[in-house]
Amino acid sequence: ETVSTQSTWGGSVAADDRHSDSLDPRVTHVVAPPSARTVKALAAVLTSRWVVSAGWLRACSAAGRFVDEHPHGSFAEQSPLLGKAIYLAPGFLSGQTAQRVAHAKLMASMGKAHLVPDPSAADIVLYAAPSDNSEALRQAAPKASAVTWQSFIHYIYPAP
Repeated sequence: ETVSTQSTWGGSVAADDRHSDSLDPRVTHVVAPPSARTVKALAAVLTSRWVVSAGWLRACSAAGRFVDEHPHGSFAEQSPLLGKAIYLAPGFLSGQTAQRVAHAKLMASMGKAHLVPDPSAADIVLYAAPSDNSEALRQAAPKASAVTWQSFIHYIYPAP
């Protein structure tokens, strides 16, 4: 019922292609649980779109119009990665799945960051484990934040 009433308020619902990491440029809101850290939720944060809970849809339905998103979600004025230089440590590149490496590159691109080939030029060094490539991590210090994949995700979209 909520999906069908969105069009009466001037909205529409984009079909979710679970096999795609892309986010339709027409999308203004991503509906996800507050703890979700899906590629689409992260993409929404990185491209300044609302991430709202299903409670927002229920509140809109009850009001018969779009309601304020703030009590139901979050919005980033600008990408937390904007302008950041990111170095993918060799251990990250070899120790992660191809999909995770692709997602790291996708997050950098969507967030308007850039990948750098030299850790000393990095703002963020993404590594696989604390013992991963300690020389690269030392080269990057003190300027760079050395983070694991999980920390990188929470840097983009902190837990509520």
